[in-house]
Amino acid sequence: MKRKVVDIDVIFDNFLVDYIQTNRGKYTEKEWEEKIPVLYLEFGSTKLDELDGFSPEEYYQDLSGEELARLLFEHVENEVPVSDFLCEALVKSDCEKSIARFIGNDYDEELVSYCVNILNDKRSTIAFDKYFEMICSDETCEDMKELLAEMLANQPEAAKERALEYYERAGSSKIYFMEIFALCRGDDRVFDILINELMNHKNDIPLYLSYVTKFGDERALPYLLQLIEDEKINYVAFSELKFAIELFGGEYTKKRDFSNDKYYKKIKGQKNEDSGN
Repeated sequence: MKRKVVDIDVIFDNFLVDYIQTNRGKYTEKEWEEKIPVLYLEFGSTKLDELDGFSPEEYYQDLSGEELARLLFEHVENEVPVSDFLCEALVKSDCEKSIARFIGNDYDEELVSYCVNILNDKRSTIAFDKYFEMICSDETCEDMKELLAEMLANQPEAAKERALEYYERAGSSKIYFMEIFALCRGDDRVFDILINELMNHKNDIPLYLSYVTKFGDERALPYLLQLIEDEKINYVAFSELKFAIELFGGEYTKKRDFSNDKYYKKIKGQKNEDSGN
């Protein structure tokens, strides 16, 4: 049975307004805040004329994954908010292939975001190649690249081999691979990449160092000791390196003068303000 595109959020808003008017004065403001999530659960099982006599929980129950995917597309296309109930129905359905086709720069970013999040909730890897293609594309915005990288990092081992393949042609998008690699512990290929990226980004040591420390391989120690000797690094990079060296069981005791470093001055000044000096 075909289901119509419907704004269930608006229906809930009206449901909530009616309840508040009927129960005016019965609850404090704090009690209302606690009551609303309970009312939302009650709303989910309430049969509604606006949904042809179905409750929100029932409305999408008998639809196939393809039908649900089409409804998702139509909601976004018609700028109708996508309800939690539709998303939950999609997660429970066999919709992977149906929504994977909407992932790409030819589709609305909102639609792509919904599809990626739903596939993530399903722990599906079906569209990982498309994720990497979008990350490597100059047409993809930074926010979308960050979302795709985050979803891939949720299943780093499943994404690793593809990441290693796409990394070589990622160009300026290589940064989006780092979080994935940082979680693929014990792989020498990944270790080499993380170390090379760190050594080649001396102006952004704290960021790339964070991936190396998350990877957690003590073989990084000689590289960190080499970097910390560089007289050109700033105080923040020095501090992060010193901490990482100690984390990996090493030690750095050489005295360094950062009195002219702008970051040192800022941090020192903030400490003095906090101590009242």
